[in-house]
Amino acid sequence: MENEPLKLYTHVMIDIHGENIRFGTDQNFHIGISLFDFIEHMTSHPYFSQKIEGKFQELLKDMPAGQMIELQNTYRALIDAAAEAEDKEHYDPAVMDYMARYKCIAGLGIIFDQSGMPWFDYLITEFEDCLYLELRELMLRKCKIKKCKNCGRYFVPKKSNIDYCQRIYTEDGKTCAQVGYAQTFAKSVKSDELLLAYTRAYKAHYARMSKPRKKAANMSREAFDAWYAEAKQKLDQARNGTLDSEIFMRWLKE
Repeated sequence: MENEPLKLYTHVMIDIHGENIRFGTDQNFHIGISLFDFIEHMTSHPYFSQKIEGKFQELLKDMPAGQMIELQNTYRALIDAAAEAEDKEHYDPAVMDYMARYKCIAGLGIIFDQSGMPWFDYLITEFEDCLYLELRELMLRKCKIKKCKNCGRYFVPKKSNIDYCQRIYTEDGKTCAQVGYAQTFAKSVKSDELLLAYTRAYKAHYARMSKPRKKAANMSREAFDAWYAEAKQKLDQARNGTLDSEIFMRWLKE
């Protein structure tokens, strides 16, 4: 009996009414995050730090590196396909084929935690079971998967118009959402300032062309049209960053 291999298994619980998943402990992870983090950094998955039969196992050392990389590539491709699907009722055939042919996972029923919240309880014997369950849950819930516009990593937005994830991004603890939306707001304000300056310059130049004055230099229609075409081009350049905004603002005042 002493030489009998240790049976490695744990429990994965999925929140019935919420958005959480647990890997052998009471620690909650937002459904999808552990899977997304794995395809970026394989050792980050919480499965490898959970209690297995009362002992902490160094499971990662027992799993060949090639197998881990293969799993990363497989699930990266599956997540890419699921994220690109516009219609959550009809996923990419490759995703559906994988989900259909994967082996059955033992569902132990519903259990209640100490607070009385119900969870689906699954018996997990292999690491890939964790990945499969999480991907399956994303599909069953018809979750929208997006790439964060700040860090470029996948996440599940609570609303379709959310573009930034809640991962910690800066050393002082700011999330991608905090950093990203601050940058977007700054760009929006800057863009409005450029448009305002352009509009003022347009009105001033148009007045010089349409209302001849004695004390100011007048413009011909040809000169105004040439200025207008150049001003529009420079405005677009200033907005997309190919022209320094300060140089553009000075040019408008010339």
